[in-house]
Amino acid sequence: WPALPMECAIVFEEGQASFFLHRQQSMLRRRRVDGHQSDLLSAAYLEEINLVVTSGNDKMLCFWESSAFNLVKKWSLKDVVGTLCWCPEINALYAADHFSERLWGWRIFDELEVKTTAA
Repeated sequence: WPALPMECAIVFEEGQASFFLHRQQSMLRRRRVDGHQSDLLSAAYLEEINLVVTSGNDKMLCFWESSAFNLVKKWSLKDVVGTLCWCPEINALYAADHFSERLWGWRIFDELEVKTTAA
């Protein structure tokens, strides 16, 4: 698998709770990653702490370590998160729900914070 996550693409397929990792140049499918119980909606790469976060219709945020895409932690939310955005300048993860018009924000400085924080 590529040493750098930026060498791969995360591909969601409509109606799927899992995602696939593809090599960017060839788009060859390399691996299926499972973690959500419902449709995936968004993903963000937290480059500074080597994590990928995904959101789905299951009201969960799943955090994956970026080298092998092993599940690190799940955060349970009260609403569906349709959009994720990582702001590296201030180590902030933002999430938005289009239906309830809610916005969340968390400051995350390392993987340990993800493991010990409840959303």
